[in-house]
Amino acid sequence: QLEFLVKHAEALLNASRTVLGSTLTNSLVKYTFFRHFCAGENSADMKPVIHMLEQNNIGPILDYAAESEGGKDDDAISDREDGIFTQPPFNQPARVYDYK
Repeated sequence: QLEFLVKHAEALLNASRTVLGSTLTNSLVKYTFFRHFCAGENSADMKPVIHMLEQNNIGPILDYAAESEGGKDDDAISDREDGIFTQPPFNQPARVYDYK
């Protein structure tokens, strides 16, 4: 079931890295799960995907995702009233979603 995979994803990835090594594990993830959800890692990767979508009258939505492990560095995050947070050093605004 998917629930099992989601709940134990980190442990499964760690086991795969131990058995197969990081290079092979990362390649498997990149060319399966990652490619299903992401157009690419940079603009060169994304251009052909965007072109294919546009050829099918589908407009792409580009988003940048950054994750935090939590901890003392997160203390520097400032909260505005509109739900947008900023964090040094780049001070890029971002919406924070609690997935718990």
